[in-house]
Amino acid sequence: MHNEGYYNVVCCICGKPVHKKPYELSKNKNVYCSRKCFAKAKKEYMKGSGNHQYGLKGDKNASWKGGRKVSSYGYILIMNPDHPFANGDGNVFEHRLVAEQFLLNDKNSVVINGKRYLSPEYEVHHKNGNRTDNSAENLVVLTKSEHISLHNIDKFRHMTRDRKGRIAKMGNENCETIRIKLKKNAKKPTVATKHSAGYDLYCAEEKEVTVNPGEAYLFDTGVAIELPEGTFGGLYARSGLSTKRGMMLVNGVGVIDQDYRNSIKVPLRNMGKEPQTIKPNDRIAQLIIHEYVHAELMEADALSETERGKNGFGSTGR
Repeated sequence: MHNEGYYNVVCCICGKPVHKKPYELSKNKNVYCSRKCFAKAKKEYMKGSGNHQYGLKGDKNASWKGGRKVSSYGYILIMNPDHPFANGDGNVFEHRLVAEQFLLNDKNSVVINGKRYLSPEYEVHHKNGNRTDNSAENLVVLTKSEHISLHNIDKFRHMTRDRKGRIAKMGNENCETIRIKLKKNAKKPTVATKHSAGYDLYCAEEKEVTVNPGEAYLFDTGVAIELPEGTFGGLYARSGLSTKRGMMLVNGVGVIDQDYRNSIKVPLRNMGKEPQTIKPNDRIAQLIIHEYVHAELMEADALSETERGKNGFGSTGR
């Protein structure tokens, strides 16, 4: 235990009494009891005018790195503190600067101090999906609602506009050709009618396979597919095979990701009471191509109110 006279100063942050040797007191004006208090003092000191670089922006600041960086979302930011729509750090997205140089018109722009800028009501879309490719040819200016619709259905290449400049058509022309690769004994997927949603997939096993009740077998279709960007393949059971013969997909609905390039496999389980034999070239499943949305997930303290709210299973009636 130290006696009362041992403590000769107090911490500048928390006020805790501490002992410092005379040479330490002559060297440092401020005294801290711990590294934690020192870090807190340094943080406070470096704020505002206490920071030796306070007010120094751009290349005048020692932390200057050329004024070009990539944001957390993968877009390029350019230091431009004088821009009227710069963020709190003085940065502007490069794609917006390029749009202001080449893609402005009377509708999508605003004039500030005699200079024309891209209106905050408009957004810039990258045609090829590459967020760092900010060439004028790769950019298009859209309203916010148009941009959301575009990303939801991912069909920019065949977008057309009406006389008022609104998006008028977003057809599925970009899906008219899909590359597939077949094994030697595989059969090309087919559609039963003009308006069938699914492509029938066929068994590509070399010999017939008998599946006993309760058992499952992973059938090969011999088909590998290159799905369009923004889509995935949904693998569904065929109604006839499931209702008449009890052969069901083990996983309910299979998901084939856009970047999957191997042969499509179909896991079937015999849910009936009799053995079922699947022969080569029998139809065993159907493939439906779906579009999907990849959104940035932002954590929030609250969500918007709805009539249903938190009511779950069975809350809307029988």
